[in-house]
Amino acid sequence: PLKLDQVCPAFKSYVSPEMIAFINRCTAEKNADKYQSAAAALEGWNVAFEKQTAFVAERKTGPMKIGLVSCSRRKVASDRPMPARELYSASPDFQRWLRWSEKHCDETFIISGKYGLVETGQYLPNYNVDLRHYQTEGQEAWARFIVHAMLNQGVSSSCEVHICADSLYRSLLQ
Repeated sequence: PLKLDQVCPAFKSYVSPEMIAFINRCTAEKNADKYQSAAAALEGWNVAFEKQTAFVAERKTGPMKIGLVSCSRRKVASDRPMPARELYSASPDFQRWLRWSEKHCDETFIISGKYGLVETGQYLPNYNVDLRHYQTEGQEAWARFIVHAMLNQGVSSSCEVHICADSLYRSLLQ
């Protein structure tokens, strides 16, 4: 059984004893679907903590550079989920922005109209959502969601953020 002391110290405040009990109950019941989703969330927190710790350890002097690369309407045709960097690779703009960001930034994320802040290796299904179809309130809520997700990833106000995106995405995030 999982114990609270196995959770990264920085995330203990996010993990309740109830969640630990839920994971252990799902394990005992052999409820793989529920267990995997709860364990994946816990693992995500641990990974985020480790990344943040690594950033601090490796960081050069000066602000950390974060690249935000816009997703694209043009996607690779596939009926299976694939890493985000591959899904959007049908777009020349996306490829150019991603290359620039990975060359000049310490960390690169993709900003998706549907999924928000996405790691480049995160698996996504093919979808068709365009931020331009959101009403103003929805676009503003999306931008707040992106900022909140960045804070959860350890991106602080001292970071230098580079937005590689079209004018709509840039205007919403600046």
